[in-house]
Amino acid sequence: MLRWQGRDAAAITAFERARSVSPLDRDVQEQLTLARAALAPQLRPSVVVERDSDGNHMITTAMSAVAHPLPRLGVRADVYGRSLEQGALARTARGFHVSADMHFDPGWSVAVGVGGAQNDGSGRDGIGAWSVAGTSPGRYALVGTAALSRTALDATAALAERGVVVQALDLSGRWTPEPGWRFDAALGSARFRGATDNTRASGTVSMSRALARGWTVGGWVRAFGFAENLTDDYFDPDFYGIAEAIGRWLWEPRRWGVLL
Repeated sequence: MLRWQGRDAAAITAFERARSVSPLDRDVQEQLTLARAALAPQLRPSVVVERDSDGNHMITTAMSAVAHPLPRLGVRADVYGRSLEQGALARTARGFHVSADMHFDPGWSVAVGVGGAQNDGSGRDGIGAWSVAGTSPGRYALVGTAALSRTALDATAALAERGVVVQALDLSGRWTPEPGWRFDAALGSARFRGATDNTRASGTVSMSRALARGWTVGGWVRAFGFAENLTDDYFDPDFYGIAEAIGRWLWEPRRWGVLL
């Protein structure tokens, strides 16, 4: 249960106490090993190649490193480099972000991070980045998260050329009134700083119901809109909304898993 709530440090403490009482219990030893593995150092390289209908060609090479100097303290470092092309326009972008998250009983977590980005466009030489977030304990039926961030929007050559910066406030919540049912909602407000300032409001609601034999059904609705319709090379409609019905089937034979 503690690991399902994301409280791996508390789970390690509980399993170590259980092992001291029953040192030969294989189940306890297995769960302790799994909990420790979740906090083991990790290195995650990635390369993503993208093309879109606007003629953008993007190659992003990234590396993430995660470590836990203390069971309740996690440290993460991310670096990336992007090669961006759109017709005759070619730009490169690079950035980094270093963050730390701390967990407190009975499941509160706080995360802070700093970073920066740079590109060879004419908009801005360097862009500072930061993030702050807090999450309430996952053990309760109602869970909330608040996050504030500032980051560079350099996903395409045109955006890197303009040096677009996004500062955002996001609030989200999850409600599980009983086993099998889940409701999620999120609200966001963001300011885009490019050639001209712009603001965006967004919202999402979703629900899901777990059924028998691995089936889950539900739906979600998402909408957002911008105050101004500019030409800063990001999608900025007055209003955009989408609704979807979802259905998933999970089959887990032994150690394998199949998700449709």
